[in-house]
Amino acid sequence: MDLMGNAEQLTARSKTLTQRVATYNQRIVAEGDSLGEEIKLLQQSIRNAQAEADSAGADSGHILEELKASKMILQGHGPGGDLRKLLKQKQPSLIAWLLGPRTNVISARRNEGIRLKEEYHAFRDKMGVIMFVTGAALSLGLHNAQLRSQAQEAFSLTPPFMVGVQIFLCWMLYLYTALALRENVLKVNGSSIRPWWIHHHYWSIATCMILLTLPVDSPAVQVCVKKFLWWSAFQGSLMLVQNRYQRRRMYTRIALGKNSAMDVVSGESSGGQGQLLILYPLLFALQILEIYIGAHRLISPPANR
Repeated sequence: MDLMGNAEQLTARSKTLTQRVATYNQRIVAEGDSLGEEIKLLQQSIRNAQAEADSAGADSGHILEELKASKMILQGHGPGGDLRKLLKQKQPSLIAWLLGPRTNVISARRNEGIRLKEEYHAFRDKMGVIMFVTGAALSLGLHNAQLRSQAQEAFSLTPPFMVGVQIFLCWMLYLYTALALRENVLKVNGSSIRPWWIHHHYWSIATCMILLTLPVDSPAVQVCVKKFLWWSAFQGSLMLVQNRYQRRRMYTRIALGKNSAMDVVSGESSGGQGQLLILYPLLFALQILEIYIGAHRLISPPANR
């Protein structure tokens, strides 16, 4: 009888708890819709006030500064984070294609959004190490295979390494897709990632898909692959330095109130002198390497490509 009474109490507690959760969910949805409407009206009011201040002329400097502060709070510089998250906005195309148009990737809690940003940085760090190590290892392996082939040894190991290159290209296709997807998720959660930063990953996805269609037994492709692997190792090391610089610089800008806590990439080029002394030469060296590879492909005779 005691067991039966205990079971009935547990059932009653379960019913009470599920009813409380249902009420909580309804309240959250209703309050979210109400806040969304208020945010939409506030956004429109700021635009109207800004237009009136612009038309007022030179006497509107202090008004524009105050409106700028209001806009920055709306965009994530307040304790509530980016208020635009509560607006009904169109899902980014990549998220809609991969996850579905009705998938909700918006984090309601601010700490969850910050965790998304930290995971993005950690992912880039890890992928940078893998890109550097794998690119360098495959490049050295193909060089050793070429020496074996020139020495007319029975096994040159070129075919296995070319298979490794194909697997590496598949991994890079995953890398750029994952980066673009994560950046789209961060963007809808209030990160002011610029469109070109995401779009250049789309171009990288297309490039990897084209490279995967090339015939691996072609001598021209094998020559091109060697230079591509040099570039990959260089790019991996640059990702590590760039990610470290961006993270440190963004923390500074957030502390100064120039960026919100969800931002991951800044367009400002100024930073610590020690960081830039490493980052800038690497960036220019990578650009020079890309120009050299492209020029070599265009200028060299077909037989030597």
